[in-house]
Amino acid sequence: MEFNTLTFKLQPGPQVGGPVRMETFPSGDYAVVENQATTAKGHAVESAIHLESQQVTADGRERFVITGQLPAEPEDGIEIHRNVADPAAFFARSFKAMLRQAGIEVRGTGIGAGKMPAEARKLAEYESLPLGDMLYGLNRYSNNFMAEMLLRDLGLPSSERPEPKRKASRSSSRLSWRWAFRAGGGT
Repeated sequence: MEFNTLTFKLQPGPQVGGPVRMETFPSGDYAVVENQATTAKGHAVESAIHLESQQVTADGRERFVITGQLPAEPEDGIEIHRNVADPAAFFARSFKAMLRQAGIEVRGTGIGAGKMPAEARKLAEYESLPLGDMLYGLNRYSNNFMAEMLLRDLGLPSSERPEPKRKASRSSSRLSWRWAFRAGGGT
């Protein structure tokens, strides 16, 4: 979702010295934000805002701290984009918020992997493009994020979660060597 990126939109607050206004996209409760940034007088070429990820909490939320000053002018503010530390929790929490916004009841408080109940029924099914078509698009537009996600999925057995970059990198490397040997590129 959103290439595993959280967008922070920061705008000057109504009073100089007061907190800046902040919203995140996509909506959801993945981000826990401590907003220490204030609105400064006047305008500047470059704002002195810092956004730092502190940690992922035990319940799968990521804690961010915003510090610094944002000039009162221009009023449209700034956007800051950050890759999330836990893509699975980010997706689950954002998707839950989207379902609720669409008027779909979401029961339970748990978010994350679990066992599917025996009485569950399929809501939707999606068949992706053939792999060759997906690779054509990746090569044509050089979409590194999608290439990495595809390699993680192909490189690991389906029973393993592809989140740790260390494991995915090793698997991607093994997969690349296998492809090179099959294509006659290896010695």
